[in-house]
Amino acid sequence: MSSIPPRIATPDCTLTDNESNSSYCLLTDGDLHFLPYELGNANSKNHSNASTNGRSSPRPVPNIGNLGHDYPIYSSFLNNKTVSSFDSPNPSSTHLSSMATNSNVTDHISIQNADNNKHFDTIHKLLDNYKSHAIYLPNDFIPLVDNAAQNDKIKSLLLNIFTHWTATDKVSIKKLTGGITNMLLKCCYSNPNTDMAETVLVRTYGNGTDLIIDRDREFVSHLVLNSLNLAPPIHARFGNGLVYGFIEGSSLEYDQLSNNTIYPLIASKLACLHKITDVNKIDESLNKLRHKFNCEAGEASQDDIWSVLLDWIEKLPMIKPMLDLCLRNMDIATEQSAMELKAILYNEVRWLQNEIGSTSINVISHNDLLSGNIIIPEIAASAREYEKYEKNPVSFIDYEYMMPAPRAFDIANHFMEWQGFDCDKSRIPQFTYNKASRSYENPIVWNWCENYLNSFHSSDPTLNPYSKHFTSGNIKEVSIQHLVNEVAYHYGMPGLYWGIWACIQSEISYIDFDYATYSCERLIEYWNWKRAYLLNKAQNSATI
Repeated sequence: MSSIPPRIATPDCTLTDNESNSSYCLLTDGDLHFLPYELGNANSKNHSNASTNGRSSPRPVPNIGNLGHDYPIYSSFLNNKTVSSFDSPNPSSTHLSSMATNSNVTDHISIQNADNNKHFDTIHKLLDNYKSHAIYLPNDFIPLVDNAAQNDKIKSLLLNIFTHWTATDKVSIKKLTGGITNMLLKCCYSNPNTDMAETVLVRTYGNGTDLIIDRDREFVSHLVLNSLNLAPPIHARFGNGLVYGFIEGSSLEYDQLSNNTIYPLIASKLACLHKITDVNKIDESLNKLRHKFNCEAGEASQDDIWSVLLDWIEKLPMIKPMLDLCLRNMDIATEQSAMELKAILYNEVRWLQNEIGSTSINVISHNDLLSGNIIIPEIAASAREYEKYEKNPVSFIDYEYMMPAPRAFDIANHFMEWQGFDCDKSRIPQFTYNKASRSYENPIVWNWCENYLNSFHSSDPTLNPYSKHFTSGNIKEVSIQHLVNEVAYHYGMPGLYWGIWACIQSEISYIDFDYATYSCERLIEYWNWKRAYLLNKAQNSATI
């Protein structure tokens, strides 16, 4: 593969105010680092020409005398890693010495003095332990209005990110559906050198969603997940969105979540995510990102799922149907004298945290595992057809709501998504409470949890549970029952979470979706769960 021409950058890592707004964000050995990035004026001019006449424009050759000594090294390396990602969704770490020979790089290294060689060694070590990277372009914005100007901006942005994409007339854009808060675009480039189509996804944030979603955390989480081969490459973050890799396959429909051949794969994949993702690594990288760009935590900055709920309640608009729903359930409300929506829900979150907050271990949770966020390469009729995959073929996408949460919340939330956006609650697995054993029972949830625990405690949770190489964790029934109970305790929490979320969306979103009605459909799940939970708890007390 031919080497990629480096970008134009400043001479060292001391950036001007303007330049500090753009950077390579490099994840190596679980630690986040930043290297200077700046698109030169010559490049910008060429892209402008390309967007108007559709013809390729020659890339400018950087003036080595104006560059930092190490810039051609890491720029060429990272650009080549980006190109290689189109060959493999999760390229393995490549040693620096295997990088395609670049005369500009090697010639320049040979004339560096001892001090510069020492600086090069530092860069060399960063690249030698490379795991993932993305370009951060906070001053680039895509207009949300669907018109020719939007397409021109998207194509220009993509040509700036991918140095080997040379002509806008070879870029096609297709709007995808599936989300109810964002615009998602599938962008394909017909590479004339390989006769292959290279595909990425461009996602722009919905109006006002920064109020409820921590975009810094989302970005860092995606980088970390990609370094663990749990997410596609993230190529860039721009002012109001992301550019990331496309996963071949199909997103599931909500009625496929209960498919008894598919759900063991989902359970196994979620166990893998919970086990190998380190919350401390994400938090450390998040703090470094904010410190680097001198930015304070945004309006949606939260530490865990509980702080999210309390933060969202502060932003709640007054939706009368939602208040009426709460008032109809005041007989089981935590504080029956509270008559305002915010006060009622605040008290419920505090009660819920005190009641079940210690019943399940905290992990890095996806928190939005609906059908559209689960990708599978094929829908097979039997488990045998999935045996050909050594690694679990299921992939999860969209990490907007990822943060520390009880593992049982992530699982319970997934089961609640079996109902789909139409809220067909008959599809949700329902529990039977066994008074004698004081445990919750459902055969589907039991099997799901058994698959989850087998992978969580296996020697390699990344393996396909149908593969002959997979070794089960040999889980005892008491452990499965314990997790089933955990999930049952958290069955009301997703309704509270998404009910509050939808209430806020009803005021800020421009998307044609009835969020106000949806908020009540979800919140009623919480009240129904609480009523049953308190009844079972009272029966337990009566038998003591």
